[in-house]
Amino acid sequence: MSNLAISLIITVVGMGLVFIAILLLWALMEIIVKMTAQKPAEGEQESVGASPAPGGLKQRVAAAAVAVALSMRRDVGRASPLTMGESNTPSVWLAAGRMAALERPASAKSKKG
Repeated sequence: MSNLAISLIITVVGMGLVFIAILLLWALMEIIVKMTAQKPAEGEQESVGASPAPGGLKQRVAAAAVAVALSMRRDVGRASPLTMGESNTPSVWLAAGRMAALERPASAKSKKG
């Protein structure tokens, strides 16, 4: 058998073992989740979207969707999210990067290598 054939066989066996190990870990996680999941008491409703109080999950999701839609509509004409907007203020990402640069110690800023 040539070296190429042997190396291909070793590769296939190794990949097969990796995928089998991944599947076993997946099965183990599923078993642990099912064993440790809390079951709701009888007559108790699921808490997702069932909140009648103002500010419940459905209202918050709707508000987030509206905010995203408005933000997307406002960003249509911009060239890049890192450029200055109409209000001449930097984006959140740009401001966060600048703050991180300011908070770095002076030794990290002026490395001469």
